[in-house]
Amino acid sequence: MAPFISRLKIRLRLQLAQTDALPLLALLGVLAGLFTSATILLFRLAIEAPLEAYLPNGDHENFEALGAWLRFSLPLSGAVLLAILFHKLSTQSRIVGISHVLDRLKNHQGHMPLSNFFAQFFGGIICALSG
Repeated sequence: MAPFISRLKIRLRLQLAQTDALPLLALLGVLAGLFTSATILLFRLAIEAPLEAYLPNGDHENFEALGAWLRFSLPLSGAVLLAILFHKLSTQSRIVGISHVLDRLKNHQGHMPLSNFFAQFFGGIICALSG
């Protein structure tokens, strides 16, 4: 399967380099937009659904209505959960943030390991949920 995908990628790159590649580039742009919007939607739903469940009246910003012990323990438990998550990841997967993304764009032709995507995606969800 890997040789087939490799040949397909090479053929696609050659087609995109041609002068008449505008329809293919437009399709690629639409697919990238759909993937990006689906990722943003999943991120928002992963944050809003739990907040709606554990905050009173379903108000996403009503952390003041929680008890004092919960307001103290939420950030603490989020920090512990993130520490455990990032401790289990490999050293290369732990590198996250805007500077890492910019470095990958500049020095590695935008190639970013999938583990970095998952670390940033789920790490951001945990940070947002725990305050």
